[in-house]
Amino acid sequence: MPQPAVPPPPAFVDAAPAIATTVQETPAPISMARPEQPLPEFAPSPTPAPDPINLSALPPLPAVETQAAALTQPLSPLPRQPLEPIPPHHLHVQTRDGEQQQFDLTPNAIPVEVIPTPESVLPVERPGELTPILETPTEAEAEAVVEPQPTLPLAPQPIETLEITADRQDYDSQRNIVTATGNVVVRFARGVFTGDRVRVNLTNRVMVGEGDVAMRRGQQVFRGETFEYQITQDRGHLTQAAGQLYQPTSGSDGAFTSPSRETAANLPERPASDRTAAQVPINDLTPAEGFTFTLGSSFGASGFPLSPPGSQGDVKRMRFEADRVDFDPDGWQATNARITNDPFSPPELEIQAKTATFTRKTPQIDVLRLRRSRLVFDQGFRVPFINRFVFDRRPQRAGLFNVGFDDGERGGLFIERRYTLFANDKVRWTVTPQYLVQRALFREGVFDPDSFGLKSNLDVGFDARTSLVGAASLPSLNLNQVEDNLRASVRLKRSIGDLAKPHILTGEYSYRDRLFNGSLGFQTVQSTFGAVLTSPNYILGDSGVNLRYQGAVQVITANTDRPELLAANRTNNRATLTRVQGATALGKGFRLWNGKTLPPTPTEGLRYTPQPVQPFLQLNTGLSGVTSHYSNGDRQQSLGGSIGLQGQFGHFSKPVFDYTSFNVTYAQTVFDAQSPFLFDRIADSKTLSFGVTQQVYGPFRFGFQSAINLDTGENISTSFALEYSRRTYSVMLRYFPEQQLGSFLIKIGDFNWTGYDGPFAGSGVQPVTQGVIEAF
Repeated sequence: MPQPAVPPPPAFVDAAPAIATTVQETPAPISMARPEQPLPEFAPSPTPAPDPINLSALPPLPAVETQAAALTQPLSPLPRQPLEPIPPHHLHVQTRDGEQQQFDLTPNAIPVEVIPTPESVLPVERPGELTPILETPTEAEAEAVVEPQPTLPLAPQPIETLEITADRQDYDSQRNIVTATGNVVVRFARGVFTGDRVRVNLTNRVMVGEGDVAMRRGQQVFRGETFEYQITQDRGHLTQAAGQLYQPTSGSDGAFTSPSRETAANLPERPASDRTAAQVPINDLTPAEGFTFTLGSSFGASGFPLSPPGSQGDVKRMRFEADRVDFDPDGWQATNARITNDPFSPPELEIQAKTATFTRKTPQIDVLRLRRSRLVFDQGFRVPFINRFVFDRRPQRAGLFNVGFDDGERGGLFIERRYTLFANDKVRWTVTPQYLVQRALFREGVFDPDSFGLKSNLDVGFDARTSLVGAASLPSLNLNQVEDNLRASVRLKRSIGDLAKPHILTGEYSYRDRLFNGSLGFQTVQSTFGAVLTSPNYILGDSGVNLRYQGAVQVITANTDRPELLAANRTNNRATLTRVQGATALGKGFRLWNGKTLPPTPTEGLRYTPQPVQPFLQLNTGLSGVTSHYSNGDRQQSLGGSIGLQGQFGHFSKPVFDYTSFNVTYAQTVFDAQSPFLFDRIADSKTLSFGVTQQVYGPFRFGFQSAINLDTGENISTSFALEYSRRTYSVMLRYFPEQQLGSFLIKIGDFNWTGYDGPFAGSGVQPVTQGVIEAF
């Protein structure tokens, strides 16, 4: 059984985090501060990924046998602007014993007619009825019909050819209809279709499939009972539809491409059918990051941010059912739709809608509109749901809204919404108005300027290596107090070396950064100007030891208590010094014991979690060294070490007390002198952090995490959390008494899987650790 990856040592500074993942009102300042050992957050202990599960020898769909390769082989979706439709010019039909026929579908060969209704084109035959495919033409009409003749292949480009492979074929020259039966595979524009029987009307260029049909376009999979496809217009519909949607490639999977840009390498040469794989039950199930929505500020016991406010991430793979799906080059519309992220049936979380319309706006933006939508939990509890989703694949897209709690600067509860003023491929400028609800109701008044706040972010991507990030925040619109309220930061970030694991060089100016320095509480650094070089995380050989380092040169203006640095006549206690700092951290975990996981089924290992819980016991160790030199001659050099034990027991599958996780860590720092500043001064040289998370009943878990200063007995930080956890989603409430912050988190899980799924039944606070400002 593979062991989970050992957590890396504390990250010192990610000099320019992307706007979409920033966890503070202004981007994390690039400076170093007081020593406080990293303390584990409340989040459940890491769970090792289970061994891959291989369930492949299972029965196929009825009347289907060879669909696997065609629908499971990727078709190389291209991330570019869709081109004008180029319909197929040739129809190539062959049987598996080698009989071949080819027909010309160009407008010169067969006149384009108005597409009649499906019933008049290829009516579906019903048991006991003899229904002709088309009316028998009169003698004059027969003479006027241009009869396509079988010809030798002219080796056209693959995208120009509609290729049909089947066990048997029949061509009715008088009705101009080709019929293929038995394990039919059809390759057409950027897609593969399979079914029991296919008929093609060459005159009207309409294809009808029957009998457990399936269609894949890139990563999008559609299945149904019947399928109608208008070849030249690339539109059609399925009845009793079901399938899978993969959001990252939806913008390109449905688009035609020019023959000059799409070659035979992008299409399977001789795809078999997809039906064998379509009946393999869910296997190789792996959870992904998914979607997280945070209301308020979320910090761990030692001040480490756990998740940023607002929304981040998305659900990439979904499955659906509908009575009917109509599709065209711009998207699709489903009637009586059900959509879920749950790979199992019945789904525990799903969206139901009278209609669902998916539209490709640009190669990077898709829109899903729902009518009469509801969110359904466990096939019972229903709540009204939003009617519009925007899938924006551009980086750093804004969340819908955010509700936060910040008792320090914003007077408690506040609400905010982010608006994008300007955005293109390289530049994004957003403004976020805030309304400070608690301050307005209980202090200043509803329309007082102090009841309003504002944030703004600017992100510029010059190229793959260089970016600029700027941010500003005002917790009050009282213009008489701008100097005391404004916080701002500008960073220019450059990646050096291998882009997969680069060093990051950042030049930065920040104004009034807000930091949390353990026992010293919140600190404000008036200004910082300088540069920081941060390394990637390295693993030293086969030892499993993680290494990371950082260096910085900065001019800092901040509060001090050294009289020799302060003027006799002054209005504040700030001093300006140049600081040169270097830091290195090592870390390694030792797995002491691994338990066994339950099978990954909805009733056992995946009952309350997105992956089976593996009991374990692990010893964690860490070593860090920091040296800081100041322009007045002072220095602060420190060496810190930590040792901790963490583990989890149970499988979180039974109704009561089937999950317990714990952690305890002792950390000590020795140093030779102290910083002249307060914000990076070592105040907690010996700390003990500990936490417990316990299943109470069913999906409910309660936990706490705390850290104390062993020299003074003072509580550094504490957090409490209550979680409702399910396989596909979880809801968590957190509260942090020392920081006077709170948060409400919703997580929607994302999964990758293979096999057939079956039918439905901003606080603006940064922590400081051993003199280094942590940036996540």
